Amino acid sequence: MLIVFMIFMLYPIAALLYIPSFYTFVGLVCVFLLSFPFLVTYRFTGEIESQMKMDFPQVPFIVVLFGFLVGLVNLYIISSNVGGSLGDVFSIDGIRTISYKSTLIRYEKSSTVNSGNPYILALSLFLVFVVGLKQNNSSKIKIVLLFIPILLYTVLTTEKWPAFLGFVFYFSGIFYSNDLRGISTFLRQNAKYLAIIPVLVISTIMIRSGETESISSLLNMVFHYVLSPFYGLGFWLVNSYHDVTLSLGEYTLIGPLSFFSSFTGVFRNSGVFLENYYVYGNVTNIYTAFRYLIQDFSIQGVLLLNVIISIFYSAFVRNNKYELSEVIRLVLVFCALLSLNVTIAVHNSILLSILMCASYVYICLTRKNL
Repeated sequence: MLIVFMIFMLYPIAALLYIPSFYTFVGLVCVFLLSFPFLVTYRFTGEIESQMKMDFPQVPFIVVLFGFLVGLVNLYIISSNVGGSLGDVFSIDGIRTISYKSTLIRYEKSSTVNSGNPYILALSLFLVFVVGLKQNNSSKIKIVLLFIPILLYTVLTTEKWPAFLGFVFYFSGIFYSNDLRGISTFLRQNAKYLAIIPVLVISTIMIRSGETESISSLLNMVFHYVLSPFYGLGFWLVNSYHDVTLSLGEYTLIGPLSFFSSFTGVFRNSGVFLENYYVYGNVTNIYTAFRYLIQDFSIQGVLLLNVIISIFYSAFVRNNKYELSEVIRLVLVFCALLSLNVTIAVHNSILLSILMCASYVYICLTRKNL
């Protein structure tokens, strides 16, 4: 649980360095308060956690190849939605044309028809997670094959979201299946490969926009997307929280609730939150996952929820119900990595992927009798 707490805190600390302001500090204090139960839990379960040895089966290369081909099907769907072909995906001009048309559909026509199939995306993310669970010499080529369709998905649809999710699910597998020493070893041994990540991100932005911008402005665009929400959280807490009417899950669970909108009466709005704020002259309306939770249940309610989760986790660990405690810890790793943007139940494709990952881990641990 220490890793969960550290991930939760890493984002707002980095945000405070990027945007040193009172609002960002308020956001950091809020995150610390709400994630503190997980740190307390580690005080009582850390020794048991450190003694657990988890091992997961290797993913056959044929399964990875299947995931790659299925990802290509998603690219075909995206390109055909704007009148293109799969062949256009493999040329710079074709990519730029599809990206341009996707941008028109997304912003001028306010449509999501340019997006790929969410079930295929969910499967791709699940395979990325499974490959991240078990690292060996063959994992590098496997992860590259799985990431190619995901990165091209981002370029073609002009959505940063799929690429971000790819990295979240990959690192969820790594962070979940290793202790701090193992994570440190992985980061040290793979530093040269991890350095490629910002290069890929910047390259996809350049191809997507088709414009020539300085590296510094592109990096600032990435930092703004990742770190500004914590400034926004503090801004919202200071200026608007006192007027909030609790919505009791309508924001946190908007994915499944809007899916059954005929029964729930809940419908998804583009962007979810209408209020905008500015950071270094750039506008955004993202407020981290904590606003979803707080707007639904209040600060006290979210803190109580995390305390209850921690109690259940501790009880499962102390009673050797590791297959259950590990599922809780895995879901919390996902919650922490996604916290800069949304909860795990805002998008149904994410929720489906996480359910697949949790089921996989549960089955593996049950069979192993950890």
